[in-house]
Amino acid sequence: LRYKGAAQASKTVYSHVTALRNIIGGAQFAVANGNLSALNPLSKNRGHMKILYNQIRGLGNKELDEVYKKYVDLGVINTNVKINQFRELIKISSEDFGTNKVTKIMENNPVLKGMENFYMAGDDYFKMSGFVKELEILKKARPNVSVDILEREAADIIQNTIPNYDRVSKGLKKLNYLPIGNFISFPAEIMRTSYHIVKQASKEINSGNTALRNRGLQRLAGFTSAMVGVGEASKLSANLLG
Repeated sequence: LRYKGAAQASKTVYSHVTALRNIIGGAQFAVANGNLSALNPLSKNRGHMKILYNQIRGLGNKELDEVYKKYVDLGVINTNVKINQFRELIKISSEDFGTNKVTKIMENNPVLKGMENFYMAGDDYFKMSGFVKELEILKKARPNVSVDILEREAADIIQNTIPNYDRVSKGLKKLNYLPIGNFISFPAEIMRTSYHIVKQASKEINSGNTALRNRGLQRLAGFTSAMVGVGEASKLSANLLG
């Protein structure tokens, strides 16, 4: 019993640490995109938390479910690289062994599904906050353009500047079949999104539109701070801990 208790405790700690890593990673990308408002969960981002809480607990609030579905349809959320990587690996394994038992267990077990939703929520929160930020800027920059068009453009910015499994190339996904290449997608996404953050900032700065220019400068400053600041914070913490 002591062994089982210790094992369960270690799993719980690991689960929370993994979720914390996911949240810290999302915060770093918020900074890199110049979206500091995402770091304040008590601001307008409180609405995102309600949507995600409804999803995690399966409360069935129709209004919140519709908003969640809209974000999914736009490709803004439910695109976490690691979660979808695991889903892909489980699917491959199930096919190799001629059974879908593992997949069914993951889908039908409320505890496992709840853990997956909780982990995904950390990623989705920052993507939803980023989407709202981008949409606000686009509305100011082009007030006469249809909201539907601006929403798709804002969604595209999020997909290009925050890791997104749907944007991983098919060639890289095929590396899932190799025993040494299972998790190549995430570092590949880091490189892709870094390139697109700088590209998006440059596009905005040279747009000739004041609202977009200010957003581009904000994004570039955030990216520079994230690249320099995170590295220095890592060195500082390592030195402090010996």
